[in-house]
Amino acid sequence: MMLSSELRGLRLGQIFVAGIPLGPFQALPLSCFRSSSGLGRFHGGADCGQLRSAPAVERAEVPLTLAVEELCPHCAWPIPGDHPLVAFAEAVSSLTSLTAWVDAAGDEAEFPAGSVMLPVGRAEPECCA
Repeated sequence: MMLSSELRGLRLGQIFVAGIPLGPFQALPLSCFRSSSGLGRFHGGADCGQLRSAPAVERAEVPLTLAVEELCPHCAWPIPGDHPLVAFAEAVSSLTSLTAWVDAAGDEAEFPAGSVMLPVGRAEPECCA
């Protein structure tokens, strides 16, 4: 993966949902926009369509851990491409997609040749230990 300082739009409200461990990113200050009433979700931009009925919009800096359950799923937050949060978000997104695929496939799933399903807590299959 090539990293650059160009801004990437991350849909944090789709990637980070309740229950996802945030590790070292818990206290990361996230620049957000919210209705001046203080109600509703946090948005990645003041121009989000979900904010159009708000009488006024305010900018706020909120730790990611406090905002995670209230992030707008429609917004893309501008994050520098070389920021560690980008790689973390991509990893979480990939794992979430894989988990959904495995859950949908069920126990009778046919996995590609060469793939190995490991029991929880095992680092390597017995053949390779």
